Amino acid sequence: MTIAAIAKDHVAKDLQSFFAGEDIDWILLKTVPAPEELRPVDLVLDLDFVNEAGRCQLLARLQPALIMVDAVVPTLEEIGRSFVRIN
Repeated sequence: MTIAAIAKDHVAKDLQSFFAGEDIDWILLKTVPAPEELRPVDLVLDLDFVNEAGRCQLLARLQPALIMVDAVVPTLEEIGRSFVRIN
């Protein structure tokens, strides 16, 4: 499994504790990449998610990868996209 994690303040060791497994290939990113800049991944994990139309549009362009966002306040209805919400 390949996971692209968008996180300014997390390091690989932190992320590996969230998703345990030896067969995970991590790609660490500071910002949401353009689709052509990211190799195929199974999951995009946005730990710096902000519910803004521009960010949601950028993330949606990375589908068909599963998009998982760390969103404490906004609901999936408010986000308005087919993302998985964690908090």
